[in-house]
Amino acid sequence: MRLSVNSNNLGLKLKTLNLYSNKINLDLAYKWLIIFVPFTIIIGNFALNINVILIDIIFIYLLIKGKIQLNRNILYFFSFASIIFFINISLSSSLYLSSKASLGVLKFLIFFLAFLTFLRNSSYRKTFFKILFYLLLLVTIDVLIQYGIGFDIFGNEYSTAHGRRLSGPFGDEYVVGAYLSKLFLLGIPFLSTYTKNYNFYVLYLLLIITTIFLTQERSAFFISLLATTFFIIFFKAQIKYKLFLFLSLIIVITIFIKFDESSFKKYINQTILQLGFSKELHLRYSNNNKMLHNLNTFWDSRYGAHFLTAYEIF
Repeated sequence: MRLSVNSNNLGLKLKTLNLYSNKINLDLAYKWLIIFVPFTIIIGNFALNINVILIDIIFIYLLIKGKIQLNRNILYFFSFASIIFFINISLSSSLYLSSKASLGVLKFLIFFLAFLTFLRNSSYRKTFFKILFYLLLLVTIDVLIQYGIGFDIFGNEYSTAHGRRLSGPFGDEYVVGAYLSKLFLLGIPFLSTYTKNYNFYVLYLLLIITTIFLTQERSAFFISLLATTFFIIFFKAQIKYKLFLFLSLIIVITIFIKFDESSFKKYINQTILQLGFSKELHLRYSNNNKMLHNLNTFWDSRYGAHFLTAYEIF
């Protein structure tokens, strides 16, 4: 009889331990799926979407089970956004298209809440910023290798179709500049945790921004410059470090524009042409026929047309 009771107790303990292990595994899955997001961006949209959906599912499950508590204001905001989506779908002339678009936005809204919750845990936060920092450095070095010898460590060659277009680990997708420009400031928290030497901040930012410049993705480069400007203004550092970073960027970019013909054409000639300050002609398609037109102003270019269209939509 005593043996039977002990066996029952042992079985109950094993069952409890198993449930506890499942809980730990679920928490670890939630953690590592978020940490893996920057990697899935490189892999491709399919991997990114699957990763985000899994994060959303686990987050909602933990929220329902009471394992995660959200701020009341965040709950109000999420409820308000959900109502807006519902109204938009109900009033739309295309139920399918509106539902698809709203669910897409809702997917990333839930992910945003999951990410904010994830950052509350200091150990998770440190791990995320550490891995992201080294990933950004790896991508940067890979792009510089591709620029220097013609192909990166994965064997991807740069394109010469429209200047020297670099892709790094993204292969035939030329978005590595956009990738770095949107994530590079998230490497700063790692530096602030492990060093107070501002020289490392300067070297890091100089390396990243120079690499973005070499990708010849102008919008990404200007975004990174704007972000760096705000960082220099608000970051608590001595003025000499801020001036050194600013002057170093000017010198490095000037050197590449002067001695790299591809960069000069992309950043100087093409920009002047698109702004309407050049007398050169450009091709415009009219009724499926190629025609030469003067580009008198920026608004005559296809980029200006996008701005005008966006204004009309607004």
